[in-house]
Amino acid sequence: MIKYKSFLALGLALALGTLSSCRSKDDPSPTPTPQPQSGIKITNGVLTAYPEKEIKDGTVKLTDVTEVSDKVFENYKTLKTVVAPKLTKIGAAAFKGSALVSLTLGSTLPTVADDAFVDTPDAKDLVVPADKADAYRDFAIKHHFKTINGKAVPTILIEAGILKEYPEALLPADGKLTLAENVKGIAASVFEGKTQLKELHATHVTNIEAKAFKGCTSLEKVELGATVPTVADDAFMDTPNTKDLIVPADKVGDYQVFAKKHGFKTVNGEELATLPDGVVVEGNTLVKWPASVPRKEQVTLPSYITKIRFNAFGRGAQVINLVGPNVEEIGEKAFADNSKLKTASFPKLKKIGIRGVFNCAGLKTFDAPLLEEIGVGAFYKSSALTTINFPLLKVIPQDAFRAGYNGQLETIVLPKAESFGASAFNAQVSIKTIELGATPPSGALPSTFEDAALKGKNPAPKVIVPASAVSTYLGTGTKWLGIFEVQGK
Repeated sequence: MIKYKSFLALGLALALGTLSSCRSKDDPSPTPTPQPQSGIKITNGVLTAYPEKEIKDGTVKLTDVTEVSDKVFENYKTLKTVVAPKLTKIGAAAFKGSALVSLTLGSTLPTVADDAFVDTPDAKDLVVPADKADAYRDFAIKHHFKTINGKAVPTILIEAGILKEYPEALLPADGKLTLAENVKGIAASVFEGKTQLKELHATHVTNIEAKAFKGCTSLEKVELGATVPTVADDAFMDTPNTKDLIVPADKVGDYQVFAKKHGFKTVNGEELATLPDGVVVEGNTLVKWPASVPRKEQVTLPSYITKIRFNAFGRGAQVINLVGPNVEEIGEKAFADNSKLKTASFPKLKKIGIRGVFNCAGLKTFDAPLLEEIGVGAFYKSSALTTINFPLLKVIPQDAFRAGYNGQLETIVLPKAESFGASAFNAQVSIKTIELGATPPSGALPSTFEDAALKGKNPAPKVIVPASAVSTYLGTGTKWLGIFEVQGK
């Protein structure tokens, strides 16, 4: 029995040996010897995993990798150097929080997630082909690389709201620079000699230090904000005297001295206005034209003046003929007791305050075709006026055109008038015609006018109205208010 078992075992061994010898050398069926797994995963050039334990001496070489996926090296404190010359894409948080200090890339600028290098050292060096250094500059700045190929990256420096450095290499190609809202000041010499700079938009800047723009020979335009900055005397030295200053429309007046001092030719595209010494302007408002200013036969106010304040041209102001091309409002008593003014023209005037043109005894003409609103006694005692023509005025308040005595007003054109206040035309004894609309103004009474004097006139004064309204004005009488002959037009 023992011999039989031994013989059987020997036969089986021989049979197996024979089978083994018959297998081809290329037969893959044998199970390979197991190899240790590194955990590094690269598929079609995309790196999706790189365990930190596989990093040797702080260096990772990714010779053929074209993409690093999200978070691959996140928080790897052993990572110092990465060499990836074929890299074209870097995913979100790929190197976030790592200790990376050197990154080598190739000629192709990768697309990079905004947070790919968040919380990595600011002292990083970016290594790229020499002829691509300029192309990588924005990349380096955005992701806080301190150097490119060992050379410092030009950096804009802002400390506590003060712009302290702005390398010329970082100026926009078109020379038009807009500073961020957090920039409140510009330090000395920041832009000195930077001839590429053409425009500066700095609406939040309130302080400009010495030589900040000295020698900026291409500077054409500077935009500032509502607050006039404090500026060193030489801040704009050796810049073109053709510069344009752009400021809020209601602050043009405040910037006049600034513009003249620093060599700006225009403000908001218009030539600098010249006003006599002593005239006070605040923003867009003329505050005071003092009696001490010598007599001026003709004055045209600067286009930025849109309002004339209380008593601005009061008693003693020596302006004879005045034009305010953009004045929209005349304040209360703005011209009160001015005996010098003879003519005034305000093509955009809309409003006159209470007694705004009171007792201007020499005023003969007052042109304001867009006037819409006047206060009580607006022209009271301005007795030399001969014509008023306000086609948009609807409400004629009390004493609006009342004369002091023997007013010279002859022609009145008020086609939109809806109401008359008490004594609106009292003491106007020279009226010849008054033009009104289809509906008689409410409040109109004989006492609204100097009825006793006008009733006795020959020929009688006329009220001119639309032809269809003649009967309305006549009523049951022969004259309107017993004073005016009614004439249709």
